[in-house]
Amino acid sequence: MTDFKALQTTQKGDIGERIVLGLLKGWGFRVYHPGEGSHPVDFLAIDRAGQLTAIDVKTYPRLFSRDQTGIDLADYRSYTRLSKTLQAPVKLFFVDEVERTVYGQRLDELSHYRTERNGKVYFPLSQMVVAKSLTDAEVMELTTLSNVNYSNYNTVPRYFTSSTGTGEDGGVRGCNPC
Repeated sequence: MTDFKALQTTQKGDIGERIVLGLLKGWGFRVYHPGEGSHPVDFLAIDRAGQLTAIDVKTYPRLFSRDQTGIDLADYRSYTRLSKTLQAPVKLFFVDEVERTVYGQRLDELSHYRTERNGKVYFPLSQMVVAKSLTDAEVMELTTLSNVNYSNYNTVPRYFTSSTGTGEDGGVRGCNPC
């Protein structure tokens, strides 16, 4: 039986979580991690005003066939239930080495624009807010642990560029952290 922590996908996800954790702490959030084992979200974050937000981090590239990213339908349903139970928003962050960007949005905002196909829920990149540009070192670290066929992205222009107003400059222009 394979150790879950030894899987490349788990290690890649850990890198994404570390990147988002740094962002949250930099924004002044108190962040709590559920610990080892299965858990519905990666972090619980409390802002300076005391507002709780559940955070989940997805570390993989957007679709190459359309300007969307997505999650499993079962995860979507789990996040929706959790948001109701906690009476707090769930925010998804996507750490995307192809876009070289961390972007995200609250699930209640994304839900208005979702499409469902084959057990997945997809969200348009146009509804995402850029949190940060990834450094070259972060991109290299992520691609080293990836099983993604990057040749599929050879003809796909990056969605998040300075011309979209979402910035490659690392800024959080228009970003409401949570």
